[in-house]
Amino acid sequence: MDLRSKLELLKNLSNNNSSANVSPEKSGKVKTEEQIVEELGGRVIINSDGNCVLVENCYYSMYLHGGFHLLKAREIDLSKMELFFPGISELTDISKYLFLDTETTGLSGGTGTVAFLVGIGYFSGDIFCIKQFFMSDYDEEPSMLRALSEIFSNYEGLVTFNGKCFDWNLLTTRFSFNRIRMAMDEPVHVDLLFPARRLWKDRLESCSLSSLEENILCEFRTGDIPGSEIPAAYFKFLEDRNTDTIRRIMEHNRNDILSMVSLLIRISEIVNNPFDKCIWEEELFSLGRIYFRSGEYDKAHKCLEKCTESGNTILRDKAARLLAYLYKREGNYPMAVSYWTDLACRKSISSMIELAKFYEHKEKNIKKALEIVEEALDLLRITESTQTTRFDDLKKRYDRLKRKERRL
Repeated sequence: MDLRSKLELLKNLSNNNSSANVSPEKSGKVKTEEQIVEELGGRVIINSDGNCVLVENCYYSMYLHGGFHLLKAREIDLSKMELFFPGISELTDISKYLFLDTETTGLSGGTGTVAFLVGIGYFSGDIFCIKQFFMSDYDEEPSMLRALSEIFSNYEGLVTFNGKCFDWNLLTTRFSFNRIRMAMDEPVHVDLLFPARRLWKDRLESCSLSSLEENILCEFRTGDIPGSEIPAAYFKFLEDRNTDTIRRIMEHNRNDILSMVSLLIRISEIVNNPFDKCIWEEELFSLGRIYFRSGEYDKAHKCLEKCTESGNTILRDKAARLLAYLYKREGNYPMAVSYWTDLACRKSISSMIELAKFYEHKEKNIKKALEIVEEALDLLRITESTQTTRFDDLKKRYDRLKRKERRL
């Protein structure tokens, strides 16, 4: 290629780049609000604060998501969910709850973070409706919040996933910032993240909604936009007004809401019928531990006793330790000692200590207590450092028992 040809090629490339860098406004190709609304399949909401975009989708009762028909949520006895959600027995009608999820300009919250898309789902008869309020630019936020407030005024409860720490806090902040009254001041808030962690943290590496979808609900998304990419995708939309990615974000948001419905159904199944509905033994153990910590000891007994039949030795021993504590609390020392003895044979230091306490204080058998403490100390020397608090405490117990033995 001669010099003239090369210069001509460079000139053409320069012209092409200049055309590509022209903003949509200057090129005359900027999309109107009507075009954006049409591409999103929605309509414009107009109120005293301006306008925003609303996209609506309805799902009939037999729609299947996460292995459950949506209608099954209407059959949930919410009064039995008090274990996870204190105060829920005051509002047991699922049609009084909004399922809420937001997509935001930042993942960590903060003053500058805005919810540009707010999805709300609710039951209307046998239909589950999802309304998505979208602001195509920042000046549409007041209108979006005003429209949301009108809907909030008809409901008394919320179902979210991490909403107490993020979504609801962010919205209340934005309402205050825009000086718009939030019609739902103190809703009954069902945040599904907390029971999910309590039930499945021992089995799953992550209790994110996407992890629960795949591992608990067996729901797998295809072509989904990752949540971490959503803020940047919205900023790009503000520049080029291309709605392709916004449609993906809206689908992501709808799937989040549908998964919350299915997850609520799954949790209610475990609570209402644990022996038939718990798929994994870890679920039954977690439920027993929750009952134990909530003071519902009869229910804890039933769940934990079943777990002691497990072939999983780690799970079986964890259940046995909790049961031994329960029997000790009830004054049933023969049963407690039975569990402690079995656990001590499997080198459980904590159970050895409990046995030593029992023989020292209940049986007054100092010699037996001393033998058990000596065995525990020998085991600690092998398995742990002698520079630990547990070793020091056990050594003090040993020294005290030796003094008692000498006085006999």
